[in-house]
Amino acid sequence: MLITCGQCGHENQEDALYCDECGEELTANTSSSEEDSTIPSQEPSAEVSSSEVEFDEPEFDTVSQFDTVSQFDTVSESEAVSTEAEESEPSSTSLPIGAATRLEIDEPPIQKIASPPTTLELPELPTAVLINQETGEKFILPSEETTAYIGRLNEEFPIQVDLSAIPNADLISRVHAAIHLENEVYYLEDAGSANGTWLNETPIRPGSRFRQQLNPGDTIAFGRNQTIKFTFDLEQ
Repeated sequence: MLITCGQCGHENQEDALYCDECGEELTANTSSSEEDSTIPSQEPSAEVSSSEVEFDEPEFDTVSQFDTVSQFDTVSESEAVSTEAEESEPSSTSLPIGAATRLEIDEPPIQKIASPPTTLELPELPTAVLINQETGEKFILPSEETTAYIGRLNEEFPIQVDLSAIPNADLISRVHAAIHLENEVYYLEDAGSANGTWLNETPIRPGSRFRQQLNPGDTIAFGRNQTIKFTFDLEQ
């Protein structure tokens, strides 16, 4: 015979001393167990304990849901931590600061090939000559010199045009005159001669500031009476 608990209405075995559901003592309800067995069970009281509510309500798989969420969050956090660790830790393939780059190691430095110096081709100047009008002898002015001194050979001063062997050479001073080349233009200067210098029958005073420009065909004369005459010319 079953014993109905007067507290919660649960049917217990006849030898039970306490309710299996709510733990209520069943000794006081033994006399009425037979009547209770014939009387239909009443609806449980509106006031029920928290344990009964938990029992009657449908059980949800909260543990499974929690585990699913927890597992999802755990994986996400693990992946996030792993990603942060990978970003924070330097890559094994990266080079330390200050190390030479691959370009500097594998490839030789670019060598600049020096271009040859540019040589300007200057126009070749014509050769300046003095032609003795009496003998026809030519005296060439050196092209490598910008100043050619005219006179007689001596040990005190270098002479580029030596007139020691011409007729009336005694009228020529040791350093008689000079011909200068400036910007492809020739100039005649008296170098302090004793018997004077003329250009086209015009006397030239001694000194560099009185020098006169020369042109092809001009006549240069030396001596007081213009005894020794030369024609200035340019030959290609």
